Amino acid sequence: MKYPYRVAYPGNVLDDFEQLCLEANDRGLLAEVAAAADEIHDRLRTAPREFGDPCYSLKNTQQDMFVRIVKPLLVHFAVHQTLNIVSVQSISWFSPQP
Repeated sequence: MKYPYRVAYPGNVLDDFEQLCLEANDRGLLAEVAAAADEIHDRLRTAPREFGDPCYSLKNTQQDMFVRIVKPLLVHFAVHQTLNIVSVQSISWFSPQP
């Protein structure tokens, strides 16, 4: 199946996510993290602008920045303004502020 958007995960994001998964496994949360990661990836490759909450635009790189929470994860990503390319900036634990 062909998807409308190509999603790029830079090496540092993959490294950080691997560490997050190891921690999730230790905490008994690996299944929840995997389900959230699957949902994030599916939405980023099909409709990232509708999925994320807009933050700001980077005019020099023609990218719009978005953020989205899919518990227990928080993802920051950029969507190119003219190309169907999504670049994941970070995936981390979502921890609400008190």
